[in-house]
Amino acid sequence: MKHQAVLLFASTLALANAAADEYLWPSEVLSMPRETIATGSVLSVRGIVTFMSGLESNRFTVASEDHPNQRGIEVVSKVPCMDLECGAVVLVSGTAFERNGAVSVEADAVDVIRVEKLSPPPVAKQSDYRKGLLDGRVVTLEGTVREVRPAPPDAGDASDILLLMDGYTATARLPWRTEDDDLRGESVQVSGLVRAVIRDGKRIDSMLEVENAAGLVSLGNRRSLRFMVYASVFLGTVLACALAVLLALWLRVRRERREAAVVAAERRRMAADLHDTIEQHLAGANLLAASVMQLDGTPENVRSAMKNLMSLLANAKLEVRSAVLNLRSVGGETQTLEEAIAGMAASLGKTGVRARYRLRGLPPSLSEGERQDILLILHEASTNAVKHGRAKTILFTCDPKKDGGFVLRILNDGAPFEIDRALGPETGHYGLSGMRERALRNRLSLSWGRRGKWSCVQLESEV
Repeated sequence: MKHQAVLLFASTLALANAAADEYLWPSEVLSMPRETIATGSVLSVRGIVTFMSGLESNRFTVASEDHPNQRGIEVVSKVPCMDLECGAVVLVSGTAFERNGAVSVEADAVDVIRVEKLSPPPVAKQSDYRKGLLDGRVVTLEGTVREVRPAPPDAGDASDILLLMDGYTATARLPWRTEDDDLRGESVQVSGLVRAVIRDGKRIDSMLEVENAAGLVSLGNRRSLRFMVYASVFLGTVLACALAVLLALWLRVRRERREAAVVAAERRRMAADLHDTIEQHLAGANLLAASVMQLDGTPENVRSAMKNLMSLLANAKLEVRSAVLNLRSVGGETQTLEEAIAGMAASLGKTGVRARYRLRGLPPSLSEGERQDILLILHEASTNAVKHGRAKTILFTCDPKKDGGFVLRILNDGAPFEIDRALGPETGHYGLSGMRERALRNRLSLSWGRRGKWSCVQLESEV
């Protein structure tokens, strides 16, 4: 009882120091009594990132800087972590809690101090892994793949491999879907975070969570007889059909290039017509309205009307100019949606805005109209964030949905956006209505909101 009181006093003192703009090491957090953690105390933890989860983009593990192979603590961040990487020395501020029998921190802020290069994780002993001595550590396991099966539904699009290690079967979870025939019988190394398997509040086993594809390495001892037979059969078929396939591809590319050239020429003609007619007429009308305002004796109500008219004409001219630029730049373009978003981020960077992107689950194929509408929505959202919200950072993210769709978000750190107070077409502002129309005709749901400290515009494909 006296020993527990001493531990409680020590942890309370450590929390008091953390509150005084100091921080705790991961080992100090791990040694805190469960009674202290249950109070939801706010603390700051400094450590090095040793693992980034491929299953939950906002979850990672930090360990002591001088002993990165020791046990770490899990961090669940409320803010996006797409720029975070293994080897980053960070200061995490948040609340400690208990999750799956282990100490975790729910982070309100994650600040990167510097980035170091981590050594490869050590190869673990089967006995240490089986006894749970490696829980919370990043290690490498070696063995032969006995079976591959889909992970439980709550793990998303993941796979579990059963790894045979000296008579003991260990489970490793891959954050992607793979088939049994792709790995069965393969001698492999898998690297990742050892997590305890909890059932009914009790620890029953360990599981290795793999970060990404680099965490699975073949040792080259797979039995390949069946593969060689299949390869021989397919090789003969491919050689027999190669000429026909190449000819069909050549004809298709030639036809698509011819069609693209026709479309590009038509877009250039339309852009020239818009510039030479409508844009010039709008400029002339604007000058006429300005001259009316300058006439002596013009009534004040007429001046006010002319001022509103000039504002409408200026906005209309900007819309026409944007359409002209889009027609001239997009015609005949073969960029993928991901390449176009990357280009948009690069263009924002040239203006002093910090732009990043993390794109997963983008649709593999889109029509030119769908791709262009999505890009125009992203362009309008990012322009509004910089122009009206004074945003300094913009993040483009895309995540896959379980039904095969996608969720595309534009996050920014600008001033909060209130959709109910946004100006509409009645005042000459057509940006938001244009975004809604483009989303509607492509069966996308469009919404505005907040995600932590970020303002968010979200595009979600409908089922």
